[in-house]
Amino acid sequence: RWIWEKKVKYFKKPFQIISPSNWMTECIKKSFIMKSWPIETIPLPIDIFKWKQIEKNFSRKELNLPLNSKLIIFGAIGGTKDNRKGFKLFVSALKHLKKKTNLKNINIIIFGSSKKINFIDIDYKIHQFNEISDDTILQKLYSAADVMVAPSKMETLGQTAIESHACGTPVVAFNDTGLSDIIEHRKSGYLAEFLNQIDLANGINWVLENSYENNLSINSRKRVENYFSEKVIIKKYLDLYKKISTGK
Repeated sequence: RWIWEKKVKYFKKPFQIISPSNWMTECIKKSFIMKSWPIETIPLPIDIFKWKQIEKNFSRKELNLPLNSKLIIFGAIGGTKDNRKGFKLFVSALKHLKKKTNLKNINIIIFGSSKKINFIDIDYKIHQFNEISDDTILQKLYSAADVMVAPSKMETLGQTAIESHACGTPVVAFNDTGLSDIIEHRKSGYLAEFLNQIDLANGINWVLENSYENNLSINSRKRVENYFSEKVIIKKYLDLYKKISTGK
């Protein structure tokens, strides 16, 4: 509160704000201090030459993952403990998925925890990876998976979803977060009704059953190339600098 009052006192002259997602832009527009300030939405970039798909079976062999299973991946730093990342909603969705899907051989990949955890509430075989500092391993994990689930309740943008898309893996998430800017519904993944675990399960099942015939992997990669590559983001910044400097 003390800091907020200082901002009210001293932030008299508006300055340009850059927001990484439309969701965050809408949050800023509701701000008491900054609602009338100039805002531009420019997402975070990704190096598309570094982050790219590694052949699926090769990735699975390298990571000792099953070759003939459908693999669902969930991962975030502290993701199983941070309530905002929606891990409990993910677990609930998996229970609904178990009841509805015709697919029998499904495995789960979970990464990002600082230590091994016993996931007794998940009735699928789990392959657990702890904190990962090697981006090559992350590339292989994304590439090995058939779908990534990012069930965040609150997300500014969602860098793991961008990385997953760059590696050709579709993503399932809730609508009404920053992830909505990344996923193109039923083209590069699935946007479920906000906080609806049943619809989240529907989305996971839909991706697993329709990914190949709907070119979700190809669409995911194109999505990143067209909207999140460094080349695209650099141009957005240059255009903004020009706009500010010329006043046009």
